[in-house]
Amino acid sequence: MSAQSVHKISKPFLYRLIKDNKVGYFLGSCHYIPLSFFSEEFFKIIQNCQNFVGESSGTPPVTREVLEKVGAIITSSNKEEHWFESLDDLTRIYLNHIFQSRSSCLIKEMALKEATFPLAFLIYKMCAQQKIGMDQQIEELFPRTHIYGLETIAESLPLMLPEIAVPSLMEWQEQLYTCIYSGKGILDESSREFIVNYQNGIITVETDLFRKDGGLISRNYNWMKVWHKYFADLDTPLFCVGAAHIFGEHGILNLLLQADYYIEYPFGLPLPRCELINYAEQ
Repeated sequence: MSAQSVHKISKPFLYRLIKDNKVGYFLGSCHYIPLSFFSEEFFKIIQNCQNFVGESSGTPPVTREVLEKVGAIITSSNKEEHWFESLDDLTRIYLNHIFQSRSSCLIKEMALKEATFPLAFLIYKMCAQQKIGMDQQIEELFPRTHIYGLETIAESLPLMLPEIAVPSLMEWQEQLYTCIYSGKGILDESSREFIVNYQNGIITVETDLFRKDGGLISRNYNWMKVWHKYFADLDTPLFCVGAAHIFGEHGILNLLLQADYYIEYPFGLPLPRCELINYAEQ
């Protein structure tokens, strides 16, 4: 998937934002897709932007104190967790490699066996996104002094961890085993399916993400608290968040429209076709 794409994405989920005579851009990204998938027109737009605003870009690593507070570290009160010891040697080695190479958002002093089961597998699911994702590659185009975050990792973890249900964790573990023993690489089938859908202008989201107490909606509203200030203060900002955050009543586009932004598609074409699969707000 990280190879040069034959079918270039010519109509990405990229929007021009206009308010109070200022202009910025908003990109709904697929974290797994490298920039080689995009057309030259896309590059021209993002290279004209002066500042990058990502979900948690440029924020410091999470401290041990924060991880303990949100229940992400095995402490004396939850020592009954034995998930790490139950893994076979090969899986343990693989997860340790992922943890050491891709968990830059966490303190370096922390060992994988100290992480709770949900945190360990959240890192596994995020690994492919961080390894080849367009968000990181776009961010690297900007000077470090021009990179900003809508939240810190410490703010997002308490919202992300509670929404990971036990069945999902079991499914992720099975996907990990499949990746390890099949030699297919780190992307599981659901991730590959998301990539193909995204290329065709389709956003797939899980219904649970749209619960009123779900992490997706909460994060959208939290982001708005700083979004407007960044837009007002920064020259030609490019906001980049996961595409699942875009649509619906509580989606970023609707929240921006409510805040009197004018939104248009910057390529002189109709807006990209979008279908929300399994979408429901409860």
